[in-house]
Amino acid sequence: MSTLTTTVNTSEIASLATGFLAKSAEVRRVVKQAIQGAPEIASAVIMAGQFAIEDAMTDTDKAFILKGITRGRILVEGGKQPVVERCYAVIAEAESKHFDIGTKQYSIWSNGTLYVKEDGFRRLFELRDDCSELDTDIKPPVWMKLQDRSCWHVPVKAWVTVKGRGKVSVDCTVGVNGNLADGIAKIESHAERSVLKKLWKKVTSIVIEEEGENDIVNGSVIIVEEPVAAITERTAAPEPTDEQALGKAGFDGWYKRAQTRITDDEQLRAVNEYWEAIKAAKNKNELRVLHSDLKNTQVKTLGKNNVDELCRFIVFTQSAVPESEVSES
Repeated sequence: MSTLTTTVNTSEIASLATGFLAKSAEVRRVVKQAIQGAPEIASAVIMAGQFAIEDAMTDTDKAFILKGITRGRILVEGGKQPVVERCYAVIAEAESKHFDIGTKQYSIWSNGTLYVKEDGFRRLFELRDDCSELDTDIKPPVWMKLQDRSCWHVPVKAWVTVKGRGKVSVDCTVGVNGNLADGIAKIESHAERSVLKKLWKKVTSIVIEEEGENDIVNGSVIIVEEPVAAITERTAAPEPTDEQALGKAGFDGWYKRAQTRITDDEQLRAVNEYWEAIKAAKNKNELRVLHSDLKNTQVKTLGKNNVDELCRFIVFTQSAVPESEVSES
């Protein structure tokens, strides 16, 4: 009877322990202190940590990462695998943000960006000593029509107790694109991720993802309605809540970033023209025409990410304009 033996290359393991993983442990200690005690500089500290971890990667480290991707232990989602340099950068970013490699806390998106999952946002809340009792409540998804398409509508709520502020909560309905054959677990996962992301933004100013970018790339999570985003049991002074102003600021930020992110002149020109047309629309009918044109004829020119964001801007703008112009007799 033969015995199966396995040879373990201990030198490679030792190399990992002294390479980017060692640098990651060093960076995480500093990042945690910033997240807890200096949130105003935490985003910059995280970025610096990412660069330090990436610079510390050896050839052995990179081979380990590629093997993890090939064997499905490191998730790549959204289509084709991005260039390997972007994969290394995303791993370094995830490490700096305290996400564990080989877990379902995050994935590498096909455009070469970090996609934080619901377990990742839970991990972030764990880093803050002032946060406790994080929980979510997800109601049964309902298949409904939204504008010119159908999607799953999922009422979902998330809350966390924050020392000095009481219980902070976000209560919203999330629209999850898909079809009737989708599994409930998948739908609820997208909805929970969305509400936890909004709760993190409610609790702290620390940027973990580019505003909306990953949701847009994913195309699976959009905010349909957000009637409640309240802080209850306050022990501090009330904070101003102006959802319309916050929403406008978010879209304005996306548009400003697009001016430097989009390198194709024709694509940028088209994005700017639609942006101005949406802002100039006087009624919902005009916005519906723009929405139909974007979805049916402009995807190739503008790119799916930009089309999705412009369509979201249309939905946001509709609440501020009348149904149609009043005709003069």
